[in-house]
Amino acid sequence: MHADEADLDGPADFDETFREHYWPMVRSLSVACGDREAAADAVQDAFTRAYARWGRISRYEQPAGWIRHVALNRVRDHFRHEARGVRARERMAGQATATIPACDSQSAT
Repeated sequence: MHADEADLDGPADFDETFREHYWPMVRSLSVACGDREAAADAVQDAFTRAYARWGRISRYEQPAGWIRHVALNRVRDHFRHEARGVRARERMAGQATATIPACDSQSAT
């Protein structure tokens, strides 16, 4: 039996999976979302989550697929959070202009 065959039968190695898949995932998510920093953060978070569960995930047929799926969800969460923040700021800006009474220079004297 060759070493390659043994690797196919046993659990995946985390360090090897990281080295092989980290940068390709960052690049592909960067292209998909247009934000390299958000993509890198998402992939890093996905690998962190995978490491915490590596005993189970390492036995998956495609551990990198699980990590990629988590990273994609993290990118989606990032942009949902940003969109909610933009909408909240727009609502607050609209309320601020609607509730501030006009200054009457004669009543102040």
